Amino acid sequence: CRNIISYAGSFGPTTLDEIKQKKLEDYISNSINNFLSIAVRDKNSKEIIETLSSKKAQLTCDPVILYGYENEIKVQKRKIKEDYILLYSYDNNMNSESDISLVRHISKELKLPVYSIGFYHKWCDKNINADPIELLGYFKNAKYIITDTFHGTVMSLITESNFATKLRGNSNKLYNLLSEYNLQDRIFDNVDGCKEILQQEVNYEEVNRGIRENRNNSKKYLLEEINHIIGN
Repeated sequence: CRNIISYAGSFGPTTLDEIKQKKLEDYISNSINNFLSIAVRDKNSKEIIETLSSKKAQLTCDPVILYGYENEIKVQKRKIKEDYILLYSYDNNMNSESDISLVRHISKELKLPVYSIGFYHKWCDKNINADPIELLGYFKNAKYIITDTFHGTVMSLITESNFATKLRGNSNKLYNLLSEYNLQDRIFDNVDGCKEILQQEVNYEEVNRGIRENRNNSKKYLLEEINHIIGN
């Protein structure tokens, strides 16, 4: 393919030091230089690209934030009458004794059941299977959200939900996401911290202002690169 562009790519948990330790600089550099233009979703990925290649990397927002799903979210009806805490975590996470104890303690303190949506956790009060659009409805209607994933945090943002986030190996891009919207204070380490975070409202007026700006810049990048290719 003559013209290759990337949108919101990420090296995930991989760091520049790890790449150097494995002596993969040339391999990655040669591959990166095949791209016409590159956009990434976090500063760690931008640093890696600009250190290992002659390319400049544009920061863009995650595709879920770019699209926003505003119309889809509006039409989602409440499927659970009672208030609940939504847990959004992959099957193999949030299963340690400390994690379970933390969430169950908060559940007891706030007198709310814990529902795991999209992934199975046998210790939760209920596990619910949902398609991607239904999933947004469960986020929208949750009283509180506890997550340790990047897209759990993204979906909390676009549904304007009250959430707390735990960092794991995804901290490169997840911390970057939160810092973009001045939400580093939504990160928790312990029970008291998580409970305190959940009881504080998110200033979505400010967050949405940042989202609109990021969307506009990201759309501009895509349109400019596509028009450049078409023009050539």
